[in-house]
Amino acid sequence: QIRFACGIPRLKTDQYIGWLGYQRLTGTKGDLPLIKQSNLCGEPVQLMILENGHSQEAIELAKKYQSFWDARLCLAPTTAEEAKEEAEEIKQAA
Repeated sequence: QIRFACGIPRLKTDQYIGWLGYQRLTGTKGDLPLIKQSNLCGEPVQLMILENGHSQEAIELAKKYQSFWDARLCLAPTTAEEAKEEAEEIKQAA
């Protein structure tokens, strides 16, 4: 499974994303040039790819805080079937 991300060099998010295991997307001539991302008001971003999985450090950090994820409060149905059932209950109650 390949995943893509955009890092903002000005804010050094490309370095953080690199720490997670992402690498700069490259072509035959090296790193691809920065592109202007329209939903960030044209901010130049670096395209990055996760090909070899997350870094060991990122995995260890995720494991450390797994309990927070497991204890999260979900405010919406978690499956399409549950969403349909909830919508039907709302219609019947109206």
